[in-house]
Amino acid sequence: MGICWGLPQLGWPPLVLVWIPAGYFFVRGTRQHRLAALLGLCAGLAATAWEEAQKAEWAAVETPAGTVWVEGVVADRDDRPEDILLLLDETRLDQHPSPGLIRLVFKKSKVTALPGERVKVQATFREYSRKVSPGAFDMDRYFLQQGIALHGRGEGETVAGLQDTGDWRWNRLRWQIAQQVGEVVSSERRGLTEVMLVGKRNWLSRDVREELQASGIYHLISISGLHMALVAGGSFFLFRLLLVFFIPLSRHYDLKPWSALLSLPPLIFYALLSGLSVPTLRSLIMTMVFLGSLMLGRPVNSWRSWMAAAILLLLWHPSQLLDAGFQLSFVAVATLLAVGRELRRLQVTSTLWQGFWQTLMVGVILTPLVSYHFHFVSWYGFFANLATVTWSSVTTIPLGFFALLAWFAWPEAFNPLVFAMSYSLDPLRWVGEWNALLPGGWWRTPGPAAFWLLLAVALLPLTAILPAGNKRLLATGLILLLPCIPRSTPYENHMLFAVLDVGQAQAALLRDAGGGWHLVDAGGIITNRYHVAEGVISPFLWWANADRLERIIISHPQMDHYAGVARMLDNFSTRELWIGHFPREESRSPTYGFLLKLAQKRQTDLVRVAAGHEAVAHGLSIKIIHPEVNHTGGSTNNNSLVVLATYGKHGFLLPGDVERPGIKRLLKANPKLTAQVVIAPHHGSGGSRHMGFTNQLKAQHVIFSLGQYNRYGFPRHEVVHDWLKSGALLWQTSLDGTILFKSDGQNVEQVSFQDTWF
Repeated sequence: MGICWGLPQLGWPPLVLVWIPAGYFFVRGTRQHRLAALLGLCAGLAATAWEEAQKAEWAAVETPAGTVWVEGVVADRDDRPEDILLLLDETRLDQHPSPGLIRLVFKKSKVTALPGERVKVQATFREYSRKVSPGAFDMDRYFLQQGIALHGRGEGETVAGLQDTGDWRWNRLRWQIAQQVGEVVSSERRGLTEVMLVGKRNWLSRDVREELQASGIYHLISISGLHMALVAGGSFFLFRLLLVFFIPLSRHYDLKPWSALLSLPPLIFYALLSGLSVPTLRSLIMTMVFLGSLMLGRPVNSWRSWMAAAILLLLWHPSQLLDAGFQLSFVAVATLLAVGRELRRLQVTSTLWQGFWQTLMVGVILTPLVSYHFHFVSWYGFFANLATVTWSSVTTIPLGFFALLAWFAWPEAFNPLVFAMSYSLDPLRWVGEWNALLPGGWWRTPGPAAFWLLLAVALLPLTAILPAGNKRLLATGLILLLPCIPRSTPYENHMLFAVLDVGQAQAALLRDAGGGWHLVDAGGIITNRYHVAEGVISPFLWWANADRLERIIISHPQMDHYAGVARMLDNFSTRELWIGHFPREESRSPTYGFLLKLAQKRQTDLVRVAAGHEAVAHGLSIKIIHPEVNHTGGSTNNNSLVVLATYGKHGFLLPGDVERPGIKRLLKANPKLTAQVVIAPHHGSGGSRHMGFTNQLKAQHVIFSLGQYNRYGFPRHEVVHDWLKSGALLWQTSLDGTILFKSDGQNVEQVSFQDTWF
């Protein structure tokens, strides 16, 4: 528990909760317990101080301007569908040493360097940002936790190895095996096969990943406890069988220690080839402690193995305590051990019933954690796990292990084994697909509050001091109800206006004083690994404890304004979808046409609106003021729906991508238009510059929604100058992150927030 003490990002309330069980055992425990607590405290402080010093050193590295020469050893290589990622170690920037790793993305065509080879390339780098977007995954923080000092894009036409250093051999083997997998199986099966064989997730599609999460079986594609247990158990059984039959010494010697010793090499071999991720390392440590007990002839204590793995991992990397994978792994194993102990006490000896109750309780205990981190509730996860865990244990995992052995011992057998393994993974995909079709199979939720979740985790160990029986069961049940206490809602009884950081795109949210949410545009990037609605827009709403939308308004049918709308309709019950009059796009654009059909399928009212259409909720008026009802012609941008939201004395203007022709029409129809908070039209383009518009609005705050280093050069200097001259305070999502305003009807102010997990 001492390892947790020095984590500065937690703050004091979580630390108090973490120390509840530790404090009890320190006061009431034995001398050995007190000594262990003190040693843990000292070790934790030292490990945390070292890790924070390393992060500070990496974060302080000055990002080079322009293109620079980078030299380093390739530590790892990932071939992805659209590009190639190299991770460089022992790096130098223009002949100057750089601390930490360097992460570079290259065009796919001409990269030949392999792990272990020294390369020299040109690259441009991006600065680490201090932007905050509530609920969104902080990629910059993740890079720093991984020891990545700089990240950017490789600029060279070719990347070839200059010298083979002999380092990173295991990563080279993993890459070679992954490439062979790509030659054997189809691209649609490659993702799951690679991740189950060598732990690489580059070809795992976002849709498959989300379907596995929703069905509660995502843990199967993480090489961890089940995989390690099967490899260790299978090796132990085979070696003991061989020793009995070919070296018949079992009458005179106990062969279990020798069998355990011989099982270590294949276990370590499998862990190294699978990438040695945190779940793999945790499972490896626990399994090695288990085998070590057999080797020494001592009783096997699963709880000691569990604690040893946790302590060693946290000493190596203290911030893993905040990682979802770490929490889910250790809570799942602790649940298995605790339920197993209770079943033995109740004399439940049937393997079938033991598996049934352990699977059920793991699902129940993990549901709050999963919903907190991933906002999924897997109603059918229990049944999915019963089927897929059994199937994977007897087919997929053994086939994968034998395929890895065949790579070295019998290369001719590798291809057929991998081919068979790829087809054995089809049931996992089927379960994910079927789950999404079942009622409630795709269930999204804000999840529990971090305080109540952590309090439950802190109190659960204390139930061990209660006598076994009804009192312990009652206390456990009451503690498990704590995560059901709803989250708090930020700035209740205020109107909120948020412009989200979605890159070179636009998405804005309005919340009325009654708690109703209204989304205006939902644009951004969608790739095989990232979806703007999953990465930014939905997390913000879940952070704010929202579970439904009153309406979504699409200003105009361009992808940077509606790319995320379809997923928002999946994630949130939505009452209305407002769209403008764009008949050509409805008939010619497959994505836009699909979106309108999806709205009807989700029982969302499709409303075609124009100037004059208005909705009022709890004092918030949302009104369309452009274009006119009978207007025809003009560009898509100039026909954008312009939204004026009014609350009390304040106006919030969202003009979409209107440019000068559209702005002239807007001012002609609304000669007295003013607004205190304005999103700059068309991301601050030169075509949207209009001095009459800028001067008439008398805006206090102007927000530019755009991406950093965008290829259009937005916002234009002359546009920025005009807004500054008008007296407005300017904001940029590319620099400031998500920008939030609150209003009580009399005053409007920009508010800051701390995007912490607590």
